[in-house]
Amino acid sequence: MSVKLELSRPVDVPLLRGGTRKVALDASTAECAALVVRYAVPAVHSVAGELQFAADPGGLIKVSGTFDASLDLICAVTGEVFTLRLQGEIERFFSANASQDMAAIEFDELDIEPFDGKMLDAGEIVAEELALAIPAFPRSDQADSFLEHYAPADRTERKNPFAVLGGMRDDGSAPNGKSH
Repeated sequence: MSVKLELSRPVDVPLLRGGTRKVALDASTAECAALVVRYAVPAVHSVAGELQFAADPGGLIKVSGTFDASLDLICAVTGEVFTLRLQGEIERFFSANASQDMAAIEFDELDIEPFDGKMLDAGEIVAEELALAIPAFPRSDQADSFLEHYAPADRTERKNPFAVLGGMRDDGSAPNGKSH
């Protein structure tokens, strides 16, 4: 059973034969609509990427490049929809012999992902990297002024509740006011 990818641009890896291949992609309107569902966002206006696939003679594939996207998010503070442009760099490594390659490389050096040795998908790589770049708690430009406006009038410093409890323990009183 194959999964239909929202942004698919297959790259035939055996054709690289130790060389390189550049792939440029620009998501269609239908692909952007499919990414809306995947990312659970109000809108995806554009997604573009430029990747370079480079194969070394040992079978290690390096994918590097950039992505640029524009999408609508919901501000976690105000609840308003706003447009955010995300740009990022991509550098990933793939190998059909990932377990063997990992034994020869320090773990801090590379993070090698396994694949079937036949096909990598440039569109899916961009879609994954974009998903990682989307903020978990997006904030619009109005978030700070909104928080400032609705902040409590009493701006005295509050004590850390754990420090208060720790102080009670140190002086022998319990949280309910009784001594041990």
